[in-house]
Order: sequence, then C-alpha cells, then structure tokens
Amino acid sequence: MIRYKNTFIKNIYYMICYAFTNLKFGDLKNISVEGFENIHDLFAKILSEGIANQLKRGLYREYLSRTENLLTLRGKVDVTGAVKNFFSGRKLLSCNYDELSENNLLNQILKTTAITS
Repeated sequence: MIRYKNTFIKNIYYMICYAFTNLKFGDLKNISVEGFENIHDLFAKILSEGIANQLKRGLYREYLSRTENLLTLRGKVDVTGAVKNFFSGRKLLSCNYDELSENNLLNQILKTTAITS
C-alpha cells in the first residue's frame, strides 16, 4: 500500500467515499486495488470512473428557454417581436419555446473539468 505524506492512499479513497455518499464502494472496487503514486492520480481515476458511470446512465437534461424568429409557429408567439418583424418587412414569427437540452451548466462544468484535467 502506498503512502502519501504519512497517509495511506487507500484510506483517503475511503474517506472520499464516506464524504460523498453517492460514491458506492462496490462501483469503484478496482480503484482500491490499484497503486497510486500520488493523490492526484487517485482523484483523476475517481473522476474518470464517475464520468463513465454518468454517461452510461445518461447526462442530466433540463429545459432551456429560447426565443427565435421562425417561419412556423413553435411554442408561444412573442407579440412585440412579431410586430417588429412585421414592420421591418420580415415575414417571421417571434416565438418563445422551451427545448430539452444536455447543454446545461452542470454538464458544462463536468466537461470543462474533464478537458482541463
């Protein structure tokens, strides 16, 4: 078992699992078997396993509000935008609608963390 500043790496792993109850000991059994030279490798392994698990279950999605000028009706008509389009000579409807998307703040943080690690 490898030590990091007089602390066993395996003990740090178990403390992280205890602190974050959503990490299951059974899901990450192979981490406790691996030898890590420093704590950063342990954190990177936990992050990569967590991301892989989340991708299997599916990313978090939420509705994002959008406003666009469209040829066809979608959602609710924004009357002020439609009037502006009418007087400017454009034959477009200004529509407000909600769209279910995986491009939200939580997934952006996860992606940025994975890219910069």
